[in-house]
Amino acid sequence: MDAHLNELEYLYKREKLTVPYQDDYKDWQITVEAITENGTHSVRFEALNSTTNKNITKTIHENDP
Repeated sequence: MDAHLNELEYLYKREKLTVPYQDDYKDWQITVEAITENGTHSVRFEALNSTTNKNITKTIHENDP
């Protein structure tokens, strides 16, 4: 799942992925959303496994390369 989230991040950084984004990938529910916390704009990539309830979250800040 980490590799799939990295692929989505790659697509987002190259403006090939529109946010907000939702998808089902195997047993995973994937959500990508823009968030603002304390004046900082970020994008959160989250994957939740519907079978095991495992949750993977990755956040990138808008000014990250």
